[in-house]
Amino acid sequence: VDAASARAAVAHALTLKCPRCQRAFAMEDDFADCFCLRCSSCPCMFCAWCLEECPATSGDPHSHVLDCPRAPADMRGHALYLADHNGGPHVPPHPRRKFEQHWASAQ
Repeated sequence: VDAASARAAVAHALTLKCPRCQRAFAMEDDFADCFCLRCSSCPCMFCAWCLEECPATSGDPHSHVLDCPRAPADMRGHALYLADHNGGPHVPPHPRRKFEQHWASAQ
């Protein structure tokens, strides 16, 4: 295997992708939303923590994200945005930074 092929294989392995259509995705620097992501190429909704599809047929796909065992402990069990009726208002805990730390530690 030549160096260029090896680099391409590593880049492919480290690129985050939709679990259904395999389209690559990246978070914008100002990302501050829920970790239940929707693919821009297909109707798939998936968890940014484990990259597993969250089936919309199970009711609320966000419930998986809230309880995902791959999520950092301080992110489990609560939403990023709390409203007045559920404990808010709340300042988002730097979701993009959490996401980058999570996937950096998984490599």
